[in-house]
Amino acid sequence: MAPSIRKQPHPVDLKVGNNILKLRQLRGITQHELADRIGLSFQQLQKYETGANRISASRMHDVAIVLQVKPGMLFEGQGGEIPDLPIFAEAKLGKLVETFARITDSEKRKTILKLMQIMADE
Repeated sequence: MAPSIRKQPHPVDLKVGNNILKLRQLRGITQHELADRIGLSFQQLQKYETGANRISASRMHDVAIVLQVKPGMLFEGQGGEIPDLPIFAEAKLGKLVETFARITDSEKRKTILKLMQIMADE
């Protein structure tokens, strides 16, 4: 019997899995939480996120509902006419938004917003 040859994950499966991972992190959802909400084990979700297993269209639909995105967003960055979304550039964006939302002083919020705008324009 010949040794089994492990096929490499398809680039699309890798991209979809990576997008699920980043969106999940942006939403502050753990693997366990997302897996539970779509009826999977966290190990299976982990395989989807790494591209080791392909995700079905119906499961992708379920993931998109939980992550509050259109299913097509899971394919963002595949090339062609769909560019990478800037929001995926930094997975810690969700943490930044959560932290900013906890600031109750409106003057501090305005100051931080101005600082961010200045830094973004540099």
